[in-house]
Amino acid sequence: MDENKSYRTHPLFRVEQDNHHIITIQPLSAAAPEQLDMIGYLTQFVDLVTFILEREDTVGVVYTCPIQDEKIEYAQLFRQFSSSRSSPSDLFELTSKVLRWETFKKPIVSLFTNNCTAIALATMLWSNYRIASEKLQFGFPESRYGLFTAFGATIYLPALIGTENALSLLTQSKLVSSEEAHQLGLINELAQKPDDCLPLAKNWILHPPSIDANQHTKQMDELGPEAILAIQKKARGLYAGTNAVIELLQKKQLSTPFEAAEQEANLYLHVLRRPEPLSMVRTLHYGVQLAKSPKTINHFEDYSLKKIGILGAGMMGSGIAYEAARAGIEVALKDVTLSQAQRGKAYAKQVCEKSLALGAMTASQGEQLLARIKPTEQVGDLNGSDCIIEAVFEDFHLKANVTQESLPYLSENGFFATNTTSLPITELAFASSEPKSFIGMHFFSPVDRMPLVEIICGKQTAQKTLEKALTTA
Repeated sequence: MDENKSYRTHPLFRVEQDNHHIITIQPLSAAAPEQLDMIGYLTQFVDLVTFILEREDTVGVVYTCPIQDEKIEYAQLFRQFSSSRSSPSDLFELTSKVLRWETFKKPIVSLFTNNCTAIALATMLWSNYRIASEKLQFGFPESRYGLFTAFGATIYLPALIGTENALSLLTQSKLVSSEEAHQLGLINELAQKPDDCLPLAKNWILHPPSIDANQHTKQMDELGPEAILAIQKKARGLYAGTNAVIELLQKKQLSTPFEAAEQEANLYLHVLRRPEPLSMVRTLHYGVQLAKSPKTINHFEDYSLKKIGILGAGMMGSGIAYEAARAGIEVALKDVTLSQAQRGKAYAKQVCEKSLALGAMTASQGEQLLARIKPTEQVGDLNGSDCIIEAVFEDFHLKANVTQESLPYLSENGFFATNTTSLPITELAFASSEPKSFIGMHFFSPVDRMPLVEIICGKQTAQKTLEKALTTA
């Protein structure tokens, strides 16, 4: 078989060679990682680049991102790594192959012509030089789901932009612009428009500085305790991905690149096999996508939402009370004492005052909204509620007590909802005499600025209750 033909007719990538023996690699538009698993797909790319670098006549390699952001399917990653057949060694082998590219001492340039995040961005860090067009964004937003990006990201990024900058970018889900990325050192050169990137890349390859075989794996600056504490304070130890990144960056200072790659692969598999990131991706990624295209909701002649009872006037309860009153619904806001319930209403007043100052609400509208909220310490004031939403502390026994206490005051066709974030709905429903009318409604904080509600059914939740909850949300 002709060697040129073997890689220039690759089924997943378009490969071109110019007169200077500079090889350009682009993914075929029809190709997508779902044709293989993510590691299988990227292994094809890495093997292709390795084959090209091994050729004596290759002067340099230019590649655009092998995957597109919209092609990254988190559900596929969870399925792949939750399989008993999956092993950290698969990811370790992939990253090890990339680490060996540096031994060829041939210039490799990656071109950014579109926004690039997550695993896609990790693949672009494998090059010696990175060129981006203006007005793009880069980052690792999957950290908001409790995940982190492996594929060498925790090895290459600290060497490029410094350990503390890498810690922030890998764990805070923030995006940086082309200009900010250039200042950080993530991007080496900016092009005015996408078409300018390739000529700049070829010029750099033909007139390169000496290629440092250890540029990606040089000794890192130390990760200071203040930087770690700042991140831990925000995450409160609840994000498995953030915890993993901190551990990896601390260990990397004492590890060889290949040891760091093995540690990264092991922790990546560990994080993907934890239940919390899966739940967060389900809600914050796929849930948000579904919420943007809501399904048609059935409306019932025997059910109308005129009054809501809310148990607990803390941050969640007061926010729910404000939103319900804003929608024109009467609200009974109950807490243990009247003063606590009144503080919950005071929150609604503060939001109204801000809206008034911004011109988003008139004084009359604010007064009418506040008049719909009745703070109380009396459970009887819940009487006739078409929906009672429990928003008390995450304590099983407390939730059971307030559920049993308030259920008699539901209207005949009403339903009961718990705002729990961690306790099983089916188990909480045991406290109800009507588990078929019991459901989870997880509002996101702050409620008045987060237009998203996660609805969770218990094993006995009736379809009609689900549809009532959807109507209420």
